[in-house]
Amino acid sequence: GGYGAVGSFSFLLLQQIGDQGTFMGMSLLVGCLTEVWFFLHADEIIKKFGVLPIFNFCLLLMGVRMGGLSLLIHPYQVLIVESLAGPIFALGWSAGVAYSRSLAPEGQGATMIGVYTGLKFGFGAGAGSLVAGIMTSSFGLRAMFAIFGSLLIIIALGMRVGGLLSLVGWLLAPVRHNY
Repeated sequence: GGYGAVGSFSFLLLQQIGDQGTFMGMSLLVGCLTEVWFFLHADEIIKKFGVLPIFNFCLLLMGVRMGGLSLLIHPYQVLIVESLAGPIFALGWSAGVAYSRSLAPEGQGATMIGVYTGLKFGFGAGAGSLVAGIMTSSFGLRAMFAIFGSLLIIIALGMRVGGLLSLVGWLLAPVRHNY
């Protein structure tokens, strides 16, 4: 959802705060440049932390990114916010591909990655753009980014707390023997 909202509305926000196009292009450049390091190190980062924590981290960063967009005053500030695009996209994409491949039956890895791609950039981005459009028409661009970003942060933190609570419950549960 966040990709659809950012992709569809961030340039409108930049235009609203006075950018004539320069920082729109520069923001894409910054995002792409920050992706390079994370793509180069994605495998080792995923092996160290795991796929699901990486997804959660990327969700949290997307919330921070959208919150940052809601606070922009000058167009040049987008360059700081868009530096988050690198870890969000590179780590999120790499984790998604790794997870898709792990779920796929033998010889169906590419198919599963295709399904993941369609869900992420088709359904997810489309739904995010639709929801963001409705929110923008109701509340305005800044409020949409603030609300959307806050919801993503709450979801990411909730998933983290939920994961910790599940771990604590598992650790405290009595040992069950299957005799």
